[in-house]
Amino acid sequence: MSKVLALGTGAPGTDSNSDPDMMSFGGTITLASYQSSFGYQESSSSKVTQVSSLAVGLQQCGSFIGCFAIFPLASRLGRRLSMQLSAAVFVVGAVVQTASTHHLSSFYVGRIVAGLGVGGTSVLVPLYASEMSPKKLRGRIGSGYQFLFTWGIFASYWANYGVSKGIDATSDKQWQIPISMQIIPGALLGLGMMTIPESARWLAQRNRWDEAWESLKWIRASEGPDVRDEMDEIREAVEAEQRVTRGSLRVELRRKVTVFRLLLSFTVMMCQVCTGANALAYFSPQFFTLVVGEGTEALLISGVFGAVKIISCGAFVFFLSERLGRRLAFCGGAIFMSVCLFCVAIVVKVKPPPGGGVVDGAGIAVVALIYLAIIAYNMSWGPLGWIYIAEVLSPQTRDLGVAIALGTQWIFNIIWSVATPYMITNIGWATFLFFAAINAFSAVFSWFFVKETMGKSLEQMEREFNSEAADMSSRTHGGGYELKEGSEHAERV
Repeated sequence: MSKVLALGTGAPGTDSNSDPDMMSFGGTITLASYQSSFGYQESSSSKVTQVSSLAVGLQQCGSFIGCFAIFPLASRLGRRLSMQLSAAVFVVGAVVQTASTHHLSSFYVGRIVAGLGVGGTSVLVPLYASEMSPKKLRGRIGSGYQFLFTWGIFASYWANYGVSKGIDATSDKQWQIPISMQIIPGALLGLGMMTIPESARWLAQRNRWDEAWESLKWIRASEGPDVRDEMDEIREAVEAEQRVTRGSLRVELRRKVTVFRLLLSFTVMMCQVCTGANALAYFSPQFFTLVVGEGTEALLISGVFGAVKIISCGAFVFFLSERLGRRLAFCGGAIFMSVCLFCVAIVVKVKPPPGGGVVDGAGIAVVALIYLAIIAYNMSWGPLGWIYIAEVLSPQTRDLGVAIALGTQWIFNIIWSVATPYMITNIGWATFLFFAAINAFSAVFSWFFVKETMGKSLEQMEREFNSEAADMSSRTHGGGYELKEGSEHAERV
């Protein structure tokens, strides 16, 4: 059990602690030392917005490429080695950023390289966690990814606030310290993966049964009847999948149920990244200037914002992740976020901030509403989105499906990282209204299309999807060969 918990809160955590570099950058670019170091301190606000969008957006582009570049490697080399390679690439990119020679072009190169590593690990960590977690703890372990993510964001927020108060604005160290912090978790991920085995399900798909058994025994810390039954279930599912698809990904992709599962995974991740939570995380200091005006108060509120994320996500991981169903959490979280962000939009529109670092009653109400929205996110879409996309995919398409889903996430992250600063500058309060509408759509989608996966093994999900496919074939064709084949497959797996 301790090994499984270490997997959920260790490997994913070190990976996600790398990603908060993107979250912290919204605060880093507000530092006078950064703007002075790269020669645009006296530039117009449009120049600041341009640098902000490019620096974040280029890393997102690298992450998008990394998602798909890692897909063939994960299939051929395995999850473990691929994760080590991704971590190494990320560390190289982080070093380039930290040692940047006062030229934005070299800094941008570091952002792209680091993004390649982030994209790879963003695919591999949820994939590995879903394949190695016991069904009764898969939600908790998968949610650990987001929990450690929130710790990384928290550290980055307070690092920005700390250096803004404790280090002279004329020193490059003021911006280099928060940027360099990402090297530590990136290195820990690469080294940590040396201590854990390859995914048992990946080994089984390649008919390396002895190694798969050893991996499963290690992660379960047992070879008792339950573990043997789980190994038998994996074997039956893999063999049944190979009989139906003849080992061909093309054959699998022609099945309607496979297309539906890929679309479901794709849409869940799209909804997750479009909640507005990531936009708030990337540019929280800029968002909070809409509430309190200019000054370090926005950075301070961002630091508290990070603490709220940790508490809410931790409460979900340890107390609710295996009690609330996925469907209920997704639907309820989206509704709550939509209401909160709608109220924020109205208050900011009706009563703009007085500025000068003064926070009035309306400002306090807005901050509270944003905190409530982010609490809802970290108790629903934030932690569960990562694990759900792997839960609903077939063994044959899990690598590709997770890559597509995470590629979707990075595409929309690119969109929001580029668009958000302009939205804040140009439409202000309506930015919150926009994200409120998207959350309303996500709630409707969850109610009608999200399937419950809590407490079910990946092999059980496979049986359920194929049973539904057989029923659909029966209604469409009125029996015959396709129904027979679908029914036999559902029974076998």
